[in-house]
Order: sequence, then structure tokens, then C-alpha cells
Amino acid sequence: MKTVFYVFIFSVLLSSHSIAQDMVKPQIDSILLEEYCSLVTRGKLFSNEVTIAIDFGDNPNNRRRLRDRKGDVVDFTSTIDALNYLGEQGWKLVNAFPINATNNSNPQYNYVFKREYLGKKPKGM
Repeated sequence: MKTVFYVFIFSVLLSSHSIAQDMVKPQIDSILLEEYCSLVTRGKLFSNEVTIAIDFGDNPNNRRRLRDRKGDVVDFTSTIDALNYLGEQGWKLVNAFPINATNNSNPQYNYVFKREYLGKKPKGM
């Protein structure tokens, strides 16, 4: 009787372990990817205002103003306001550094951000 009971308990534990492994298997066709952007701020001479532009990497000479989901330009009152906005959109700050401006005396700063998203797994991986 004890042997039958132990075999029953062992089979229940073994089947529950295999079911639990099936439940936690990751999706095979998806992978966690990263995307980066660069926020560039430029101070205006003799003013507290800053100009903020975003580079998403599609064209390094095409820094553009941020737009919301409706397509309207997002205006910021300060650099911190822009940094908080990107944080709310899921971006994480990676690095920040000053840029030496050679053609003007306005201070410039560059903030590099990244965020992760679930994408298609490339072929051959």
C-alpha cells in the first residue's frame, strides 16, 4: 500500500513539474530589443530658455522637435521637463555629456536614452 502511495505522489509531482516548465517557456519568435535616441539641448545666449531637439538615428542631420500622438509639437519649459517627458515615455537615461560648440558660444548638452521593446527575432539566431 505504501509503495502505491509513493508511486502516486511521485507521478503527481513529476507531472506538475513538467506543466510548470511549459508555462514559463519564453516566446521563441520574439526577443527583447533596444532602441536609442539622443536629446540635444542648446542654451540661448543671454536667456534662460533652451532649444531641445531629438535624434532617433534615422538621419543624424535631421534632429527634430518632439511631437505627441496627435502630431503637435511638445514644448518644454526646461531641460529637466524634457528629461521627465522621455522618462514617462519609457526611455531610460544612459549617458549625458557636454558638447564643445565650435561655431557658437551657446552651451550644448547631449543626453543618450534607450528603451527596450519586444521585437521579432532575427533569422539565424
